[in-house]
Amino acid sequence: MRFLDHARNHIESTLPDIENRLADYIHRSILPEGTNPHSAAWARHLGRDDGFLQDQELNNRPHILLIGSSGSGKTLILTFAYRQAARQFLSDDTAPFPILLNLSDDLGTSQNIERALNNWNQNLFHRSRAEHPSGCALFLDGLDGAIRKSRDFINNLSFFIRDNDDILKQLIVACHRAVWDPDWQKKLPNEIAIYSSDYLDDDSYREILPDRKSLRQFREQCYSLGISALLDTPFNGFYLAREFKDDRPLPQSRRECFDQRIEEMLRGTGSDRNSGRAVPAGRLRFLARQLACIASFSENGM
Repeated sequence: MRFLDHARNHIESTLPDIENRLADYIHRSILPEGTNPHSAAWARHLGRDDGFLQDQELNNRPHILLIGSSGSGKTLILTFAYRQAARQFLSDDTAPFPILLNLSDDLGTSQNIERALNNWNQNLFHRSRAEHPSGCALFLDGLDGAIRKSRDFINNLSFFIRDNDDILKQLIVACHRAVWDPDWQKKLPNEIAIYSSDYLDDDSYREILPDRKSLRQFREQCYSLGISALLDTPFNGFYLAREFKDDRPLPQSRRECFDQRIEEMLRGTGSDRNSGRAVPAGRLRFLARQLACIASFSENGM
């Protein structure tokens, strides 16, 4: 089978799970790491260059390391970017071939990136070098998990990027902020820009609550319940906004909010329950990672 046919069949087989993960996706802006979000927002208000990068524009900065705290939406932003690249590849013969890989789960004991890319993608990464002049677009999640297994993995990643620089037309790597080390910038290629997913503003919330009055009332109610800090992360904040929009009572504490999230995700979607299907494994993996959020809750806040 020729490369394009093989690659498109493979991409089409991955998209149902991707669409499932992004069913309730809310668009986001990311900022260069170290940027003051208030200054950036003021610059935007004045019509100046504000540094914001919309998720729909990620291909404008083709090499990005995205760092963020638990629940900040790193994985979803990266998955959204992969879906954009996949759709482009399916409709354009000259688009880069996109590959999504979880460095935490998919590398195996060897921690060999190229081997994992081929193992999980029917050897298409290898074939793309010889058969697809447009190169590849790589979306690598879970850098923090690979680093926890081996502190030297950042060197593996750096060597891989340099060795494949000629075919890497787009590269986005996601990493948990708790593991991120600024000294990595000395090892990574200079063209990699460091961005943060920790910024969250009203533009995203307005996708759920477009009416300004409703959004203000929502924030006021969260403040009165003592759960306003949850609005700083999309994992909890977007859930609360949807609950408010649907006129359901908001949880009385962080612990109650998280318990509701777990129950909701374990139930699966309506179509899952009606068909008797188990909750998709991708959703369960996502939930397992988000359990790390509990560690950031203070005992009093639970």
